[in-house]
Amino acid sequence: MNGGGLQISLGPKVVFEIAGIPFTNTLITGFVISLIIVGVGILISRRATVVPGRLQALAEMFIVGVVGLIDGIMPNQGRRYLPMIGTIFLFIGFSNLIGTVPFMVSPTSDINVTVSYAIVVFLVSQYVGVKSKGIWPYIKAYFQPVFVMAPLNIISELAKPVSHAFRLFGNMLAGAIIIAIAMYFIPWVIPVALMGWFNLFSGFIQAFIFGILAIVYISVQED
Repeated sequence: MNGGGLQISLGPKVVFEIAGIPFTNTLITGFVISLIIVGVGILISRRATVVPGRLQALAEMFIVGVVGLIDGIMPNQGRRYLPMIGTIFLFIGFSNLIGTVPFMVSPTSDINVTVSYAIVVFLVSQYVGVKSKGIWPYIKAYFQPVFVMAPLNIISELAKPVSHAFRLFGNMLAGAIIIAIAMYFIPWVIPVALMGWFNLFSGFIQAFIFGILAIVYISVQED
């Protein structure tokens, strides 16, 4: 979609194929974001000092914040789930924010990306449920309070990853469409800077919501 002369890409587009496997712009962007996160993490860990520099201090603040969020919902489980939840916050946060860069498309505007993350959260939560309760109590929970409730309980559980994925996908895609339409009709009223701040705020909020829901879904199975 062209908005006031600025090309705004909505959704994934195939860039090239290898052995019949399509590589979309969202997939490539996701790989780049992953490499950046891993690279920065390695750099910080290798240069860690007792008196932290700005980058190390920022990383420590992030870790403390994520651990605090997890502990607030699942007491004393912050360090246990930090790698998973921290990765979700970082990847989805950067994926959302990269959409503020002209000619770049956010990986989270691709339903395949959001579904993948939602499935990971779902599988982890089910694993936690089996491990914490035991296989038979876990299965029996779906037949509570009465046997006939099993189908509804199963559907309710399966609906979680669906709503988890489509909430993030829908919000990010809708935001991109709204900005594109606004810039197409009134580009002189909505400058690029305002668009950037809008996407920045929305990106942080959506990453936070996705991460919090992941913690909640896991905490339910911990009980």
